[in-house]
Amino acid sequence: MIWAGCEWLTADQIRAHTDHGTPGDPPDLEQWTRDGKVFSVVRDGLEYFPAYLFDADWRPLPAVQSILGLLHAQSPEGLAAWFESTSSFLGGARPREILSAAPERVIAAAQDADVAVRYAG
Repeated sequence: MIWAGCEWLTADQIRAHTDHGTPGDPPDLEQWTRDGKVFSVVRDGLEYFPAYLFDADWRPLPAVQSILGLLHAQSPEGLAAWFESTSSFLGGARPREILSAAPERVIAAAQDADVAVRYAG
């Protein structure tokens, strides 16, 4: 289940954690979503972002955009499930568990998943 494994935050909760630029200059989550730097999942009418997409300053981890570009055909729920699922490519780790520590390995896993999907179809 995608909701149990990590922290999910609303845009307001993320903005409350940030102190970027001047007051009134919160992170532009809508733009980051359009640019493929983050994704969100709607639950009970609210939009939630998984905390693992962000660095300590609540900016998108640079690797996320590459990963989302590779997995572009997936729905937001599918993306969350991919990040939450254990991966034999990652030695049994979940992509979200090692994203910040080993982003290149998670990008490689996304490339592997993309190739598998293209050849399965």
